[in-house]
Amino acid sequence: MTVRRRTVHHTLRASALSLSLLTALSCAHAFDIDVRGEYRTGSEQYRSRVKVVNVWQNGFGASLEAGIFNGQGSIDSFRSDYNEIEAWYAVPVSETVTLLPGGVLTWNTNGSIIKPYLRANWMFYPTWRADARVRYDHANYDSVTRRGMPAGQVHSNNDSAWQLDFFLTKFIDKTAIEYNYAWNKKDDSQFVYNNGRNTQYLHNLKATYTLQPNLLPYAEVAYMGNTADLMNDKNEWRLRLGLISRF
Repeated sequence: MTVRRRTVHHTLRASALSLSLLTALSCAHAFDIDVRGEYRTGSEQYRSRVKVVNVWQNGFGASLEAGIFNGQGSIDSFRSDYNEIEAWYAVPVSETVTLLPGGVLTWNTNGSIIKPYLRANWMFYPTWRADARVRYDHANYDSVTRRGMPAGQVHSNNDSAWQLDFFLTKFIDKTAIEYNYAWNKKDDSQFVYNNGRNTQYLHNLKATYTLQPNLLPYAEVAYMGNTADLMNDKNEWRLRLGLISRF
């Protein structure tokens, strides 16, 4: 009962924060709406996402997004997958280097996860940019696993993890091509990803085209390794199509 009350408390607090952020975004002079669809080949899962984001002239930025699970094997579902708030602040270090400390609050039916991070980008050439980010994901609820435990016993922990990202972006006229490498590691080795290990990685390639100043379609393809299911060795490829509308 105590765990349930704590989960409800975190959910209500996160909902209040999301409402406050949405109100602030609606009062801003301009913002982006990012709508995206996704398919994962190994696990055969369909997902979608809607995101509202705004960056103010003082360097502060914030976003609110809602993830939706649309089914496995076919698009036959429309249920909440997660909700997320992100906020960051741009700190110029020089004409070409910027630091962006920030944080993410994600919540779902289990509870909430706090994800503080530090990101830096470097415009090392007029048409090239490199970014690096380190993030720590701390769950405010315990997860349970039976993996590696004696029969009838379970292991419980908050299942926190580290994530390291590297981004390399090339700008060509109206097109931006971005490569992203991400590496994740569980704090507790008892908890594993779907590949059966406590580490996993991702290679992602994204292309964004400025169709009009206020319309930016994009496509992504990512290789996620053998992460489809603990019971098989399928490779997981993630395909995404999206559109950013600017107002």
